[in-house]
Amino acid sequence: MCLGEMGAIDPGRLELDVKSELHRLVGTSNTNKPLEYEEDDEMAFQLISSHLLPAFRAARDTRGQDRAAFAIQEVLKLCGCTEQTPVVLAERRAAKEAAKGRKRKTQKNLPSEVKRGVRFWRRFSEDVRELMMPFLSSQYVLQAPSTQPRVPIYPGSKDYQSWVSTWAATLIQRVKGPQADLFQTCRGVVKDDLNTAHFLLPYLVLSVLRYGGEEDNAAICAEFLAVLEDPSRGKSPSAKNERSLDERSQMNTATIFSLIDLLNNSGTKNKPSDVEHVEQLLAQIPQLTLAQASLRCRTYTRALLHFELHLRKEINLDTNRSQVALQTGSGEILAVNSSLMQKIYTGLDEPDGLKGIATLRASNTLRDHIVDLENSGKWRDAFMCYDQRTSRTRSDVNCLLNLGQLETMLNLVTAQLASHRPDRYEAVLMSYGVQAAWRLGKWDILHKFLSPHLRRSGLPDTNSLSLTNSTSASSVETLGDSPLDFEVAIGGLVSAIKRQDDTLFQKLLEKTRAEVMGVLSAASMESYQRAYPYITKLHMLHGTATNNTCNRAELLRDWQHLTVWYARAELEQSFGLSSTGDG
Repeated sequence: MCLGEMGAIDPGRLELDVKSELHRLVGTSNTNKPLEYEEDDEMAFQLISSHLLPAFRAARDTRGQDRAAFAIQEVLKLCGCTEQTPVVLAERRAAKEAAKGRKRKTQKNLPSEVKRGVRFWRRFSEDVRELMMPFLSSQYVLQAPSTQPRVPIYPGSKDYQSWVSTWAATLIQRVKGPQADLFQTCRGVVKDDLNTAHFLLPYLVLSVLRYGGEEDNAAICAEFLAVLEDPSRGKSPSAKNERSLDERSQMNTATIFSLIDLLNNSGTKNKPSDVEHVEQLLAQIPQLTLAQASLRCRTYTRALLHFELHLRKEINLDTNRSQVALQTGSGEILAVNSSLMQKIYTGLDEPDGLKGIATLRASNTLRDHIVDLENSGKWRDAFMCYDQRTSRTRSDVNCLLNLGQLETMLNLVTAQLASHRPDRYEAVLMSYGVQAAWRLGKWDILHKFLSPHLRRSGLPDTNSLSLTNSTSASSVETLGDSPLDFEVAIGGLVSAIKRQDDTLFQKLLEKTRAEVMGVLSAASMESYQRAYPYITKLHMLHGTATNNTCNRAELLRDWQHLTVWYARAELEQSFGLSSTGDG
């Protein structure tokens, strides 16, 4: 809600260190800082204060709270804290006060482990020490897992959190080295708390690479490749599951790229053997795979970087090749990969690059020509090309949306849906229908298109409701788990405002915000630019919520609302025509 209220500030207006956002996740602020702490106690302090205590407070059930409590209890033990630690600290403070004015201190020497515990305990505030006091004498026990899940974990995981938590728990079972005991304390809490799993994941990967055997390193490589190649994308999912699979893939892939960046950045300051382990891991991942995965995540700059590295390897630039052979070989490779390059430069909004790619193709297909026209903002010419095709697709509809021909677009969507052809893009077409209907103010048609989407998400059938009657609170008390397309959600919110149905509006608003935040959490691992489209969605949701608080007559009188809206709009990024052409 705070992000939406702040607004989607144009990234060009902000001075941002792109990679510094990655290190926020692991408690480091310097992008060149090694991925490790100088002392184990420093990492333990960061772990308790920033992750375990928040996890303990925010636990949803007793099992999650017990796992967090066990982790805190065991970390305190590892750092030398016992029931006597607070007593010793109080005695030393009293002795220090009593010794004021004396020339010689009379404090007795303490064993090193006791001193360590006192130093560690003293770092926490009084409130935190009071909260942790019971853990100094608690007897929580957590049974060690008897089996390890099948590697790689990603293909069998049901969602993003289950993948991250299961992978972190599996790495904890494999980890060795001096920090193994510290990691073992969190083997339970990572299953419940995603923030703790995120924090530990890069340290676990580096530790397994450093101290593990060939089998352990192969397991990490297999997990990386499973996510980057994402075999689930080739299974032709149904329309209702396609978007959720795409978002899940983006979140998992963004996490892998964050790990790769952290490992690369930490390698410059770590031991030579650590650098070697990281390089061996990354060498097993093809650059083309990284480029294609980056493209799926819509991180086009990264995709271009990895694609260029792939080309250099393929072309094999060496001093023995003649310049003519070099140009011939590179031209052939570029021609073969022209489709991938076209997608990358489309995402980068580089019209000059797209023109250059067009000259490399052996032959231009109608689809290639259409893409070139769309990226040049020539939507009318692109639609004329679509007319040459024998069958209509969702791209035709997208073209009409960019032309602003909403009536024609609505008629085309209605005609395609009325044909009753089995189409995996039926939900996408209905989403376009929702966009056109609410913009045109055709409320009956809007309700018709909204109904199947809202029913799938656990909301009531809007066709069964009049335009004036509000939905009862009980009918929308619990929402379904099916994801809701953002454009459909906006249409549903506008419909709820029209019917003055505050209960439905609030439930739908909460669900949509939660879904946007789920994807934003992964996108924000990389950069503000990567997260910007999702912050824009929160911006839109906040504006819709603000509009719901006042009717039109009040809004016209309330210049404060209008002034704020205009100011927020000025801070937004100005999108080019091609940026709206994502089919």
